[in-house]
Amino acid sequence: MARKSIVGILAQTVPPMVTAGAWRISTTSNAEEFPQADSESARQRLIAALNKLRPNEAAMRAKWIEDEQGWHKLPPRAWPPIQPKANEVPALRAQLEAAKCLPAGATMNTPECKQMIFHLASGLIFASVDPTEGFKLYQELG
Repeated sequence: MARKSIVGILAQTVPPMVTAGAWRISTTSNAEEFPQADSESARQRLIAALNKLRPNEAAMRAKWIEDEQGWHKLPPRAWPPIQPKANEVPALRAQLEAAKCLPAGATMNTPECKQMIFHLASGLIFASVDPTEGFKLYQELG
């Protein structure tokens, strides 16, 4: 005598709709059992969150437009705030010589010289003139 599977026995003894419903209830989570209830509560939460934002909608839209208009005027990176261009690097070197600044690692440099060295290092790195030299200058500045 051949053995019957549980599915075969249920299919013969219980109407198919009930079997499918029982199987669905026993194998699904609460969200799947009651999709309308879950989606309704999610909808209610969304509406509540949007209602909190609606009073400030005009101000948020104006701020968004303002931010979008000015973003391209920002420097390529946020740090450092002054990033000399490649064509400004020779002038920075000349300024360092004219001010008779010592090498970057010297402790006797004036704050103005340290600032010019920092700008030179920034120009070397961020304008891709000589990133290795620029990094070395940053390290020597401490």
